[in-house]
Amino acid sequence: MITYTFIIVSRTICSMPRDTVIRRPPRSAPRPPLITDPNPTLSHPPPRERRARRHSRPPPITDGQLVLAGPSLPPTAVGRPSSSSPRRPRTCSPPRKRQKIKPPAPPARTSSVDAIHHAYRQATTRLGLRDLSWTHARHPTLSCLEPLRPLVHPSLHAAVLTAPVDSTLLELQDCTGIPAHLIPDARYELSAFEDATNFDNLIAPSAHARQTRLSYGALWRSFVTYTLVRNSLHLVIPASAELVKGYLWTLFLCGLRHGSILLHLYAIIDRHRRFQYALPASQREMANWLEAFARISSVPKQDKLPLRAEHLRAILSIPRTSVTSVRNILIVALGTVCALRPSEITELDVCDVLFNFDAPDVMALCIKRRKNDQRRGGLWPRIGRPQNPLFDVQSLMLRWMQLADLHIANTCSKRRHPRSACQDCGRLFSRLQGKTGQPYPPGHKLHGITKNTVKDALHFCVNAIGLTTTGFSSVSMRRGGLTTAFEGGVPSDLYELQSGHRSDAWKGYVRAGKVPQLLRFYQSFQL
Repeated sequence: MITYTFIIVSRTICSMPRDTVIRRPPRSAPRPPLITDPNPTLSHPPPRERRARRHSRPPPITDGQLVLAGPSLPPTAVGRPSSSSPRRPRTCSPPRKRQKIKPPAPPARTSSVDAIHHAYRQATTRLGLRDLSWTHARHPTLSCLEPLRPLVHPSLHAAVLTAPVDSTLLELQDCTGIPAHLIPDARYELSAFEDATNFDNLIAPSAHARQTRLSYGALWRSFVTYTLVRNSLHLVIPASAELVKGYLWTLFLCGLRHGSILLHLYAIIDRHRRFQYALPASQREMANWLEAFARISSVPKQDKLPLRAEHLRAILSIPRTSVTSVRNILIVALGTVCALRPSEITELDVCDVLFNFDAPDVMALCIKRRKNDQRRGGLWPRIGRPQNPLFDVQSLMLRWMQLADLHIANTCSKRRHPRSACQDCGRLFSRLQGKTGQPYPPGHKLHGITKNTVKDALHFCVNAIGLTTTGFSSVSMRRGGLTTAFEGGVPSDLYELQSGHRSDAWKGYVRAGKVPQLLRFYQSFQL
């Protein structure tokens, strides 16, 4: 019976036209609205009216704050809303969601260097010093101490504010004699005070190299800046141990490591000794300070790769198509074969190249002054002739001198002053002009090369042989020369004749990397 009734109802529904709408009989009582709203436009319509408008409701229109829908809309907007049109919001207020209270964001953390720089500038502003010039050093440093003269006691002006001597008159003479205006004449009057003053101004500064003096002067200004912002300018010299330890702690906060902190402490010690003040602490105690920094902040140095024999042969095989390529190849070859420092290459003169020096086919270079030979004792490393003409450094030297038009002048002063630079012959290596490609003449401000030029020459050669410059620097030439000599079994006593080492310091340059050399210790066990 139930199945027969279901079949009859199904056939009746299927036989109806598609436009026929089956309506549910109305309820006995209409459902009251959910919310009583005085505004009939926004309230819900009765159920019958809502069902009648279900298929003829126009799409909602949004004015930015309120969504209106209903019979008040224009008839042109009639149609079923698409899925991309905004949904009609509920007229009743939705339940308020519980908002999660986020903790306050922590303040932006700045680096200790920025914080210290900001604190120093704020401190100088509070002191009324607004027009101060600062350097670009990692630790805040004033570029000049003269604005602090009113704040320093008059008895400390000389010890605190004296700037380092750049170059004395005797240093400018470059070991060629005494300037004419300093030579006494027949009217010379004896005065012990004037003689002592000349000694302090012309002789005493040469106890340190020029670059060392300038570095100590900059580091001393850094210490004076620290005492200024700490309201301890009256205690800057002689400084107490507590003041120096606080200064070293500030350097550590700025990210300086053991080597840099050591130089800052040396600058303070040098200033105290120069003006005959007592040191802040005993030397043993200060050595303990440095040892503590060394154990905390020291990191291994970045190891530089040496230029080995196979590298040098590849560099000497580079096509020499320009004056620049010839100069760069010669710089790298001399620096590697003679184990030279970059500063020694930059100070070579044309008359320092000596052909057939003490035997036929033997070329020597006269190194006037070196880092470990400030007294200018001199060094003459030798270069011989190779079996392969392609690797002949002497012929490369002759070609460079021919291309650059270099020759020994008739007025050369090398015989009279062998330990000074020759102003007539000029430098052996010079920067090249952009238009002609020729070296700048002697006396020009661009005559002569710098350490950066040596580094660029090395990078040029390393790239030309298909290697990357990562790990190679200007010290790779000296390191490669000593490493090749060590691997070749050259006695260490002969290192002094070529590289100038008088102690075991050459061991710091050797980087033995060949497997047979590294296995000699293991092979001694005869396993």
